[in-house]
Amino acid sequence: MTILGRRYLGQTDVVCEMIAGVVLGPSLLGMIAPNLQQWLFPKAPILVQGIAGVTKIPHPSMSILFAISQIGLVLYMFLIGLEFNSNLIKQRLQSAGLVSLAGIAAPFSLGAVAAFFLSSQTELFAKGITPWAAGLYLGASMSITAFPMLARMLYERGIAQTRFGTLALAAGSMDDATAWCLLAIVLASVKANASIAAFAIGGGLGYTLLAIFVGRPILTVFTRMTKRDSGVTIQTLTIVLIVCSNPTASFSCAAGIYECKLYPVWRWLFWQAAPNWRHRTRLHHRLCIYTSS
Repeated sequence: MTILGRRYLGQTDVVCEMIAGVVLGPSLLGMIAPNLQQWLFPKAPILVQGIAGVTKIPHPSMSILFAISQIGLVLYMFLIGLEFNSNLIKQRLQSAGLVSLAGIAAPFSLGAVAAFFLSSQTELFAKGITPWAAGLYLGASMSITAFPMLARMLYERGIAQTRFGTLALAAGSMDDATAWCLLAIVLASVKANASIAAFAIGGGLGYTLLAIFVGRPILTVFTRMTKRDSGVTIQTLTIVLIVCSNPTASFSCAAGIYECKLYPVWRWLFWQAAPNWRHRTRLHHRLCIYTSS
């Protein structure tokens, strides 16, 4: 699928992989050949015979695939951070803000207007959801960027480090941050608990401050380790990934924020602390085989 799409349709690998996922999923293969799709991706519960009788447990296949995909996503977004040129965006911060605002305003407005007419349909929204809550939810959902796909398309086109690529990545990050804050507000309003939004948004701000004033100095240790070893060793890379990944994932889970949405801050900090471009290239070569087909 990737070879055909890249050669004959001019698409990037990530778009072809997304199409392949749709083809192999329940939307196409599951409709044409459900037994084959079930054999490839089993979902039927496993029956376990015990003393108390037969027990049903969920099939672990999809959970395993999800866990592996999340690890690959985190590593890939880490690599994208190495490509992000913060010096360029500092010069065009106002432009990034305007692009982000335009990227939010149009889909948010269309989603909110559509939700106003669809809020009464119980198959789409639960009973008791007010039109304004439905509008805020659908508008925010329409505003969220597929940031990993955007980043990979820019990288595969070779423009991730250009002015255009950096502007697109920065605007996409701002879009996601704003949209996820809006979704937190929607969840708080539906559950009538303002602490949900306050905890999620406040946790994100707290993480940002913690990463800037604590995380960045810690990452400078990586610079000294690479200078000592004259390069990036597997041992050093493993230590850095474990030390950085586990606390950020745990903090984001505790704050009620989707894990990968906090990684842009970490990636930016790592870019600032990384020793030089030669070592960043080695990092990319070591990790890219785990993040793409």
